[in-house]
Amino acid sequence: MTDYSNGLYMTHMFVDDKGRPEGGTTQGPGLLVSWQRGPLKDSASGEENPRNGAFVMDLIMATIQRIEFYQRSEFACDENAEALLHLNQAYDVLQSRIDRRTAEGTQGTHKGA
Repeated sequence: MTDYSNGLYMTHMFVDDKGRPEGGTTQGPGLLVSWQRGPLKDSASGEENPRNGAFVMDLIMATIQRIEFYQRSEFACDENAEALLHLNQAYDVLQSRIDRRTAEGTQGTHKGA
């Protein structure tokens, strides 16, 4: 297990016996995230495993939706618009990774990066 803390947020990251990410938790004010534990496909059978936690893309999308909500209110501003630009870019880059891994047949597994 690896712990990270900046005094406000505490993250516990778990690894499997090969040192690969294996879920964990992050918590802070108003936030408790249980990260996906294990791959989405069974390594032996290739069958789908159920989701059991959040992915980074889930939190990015939740943040995008929250800032878009602000942008439809009196709190709209240039900084929010720029943050949305970068968050959408981050989401798109991670989606590109999923698309590549899907094409390779490795999405949902611990094969490759």
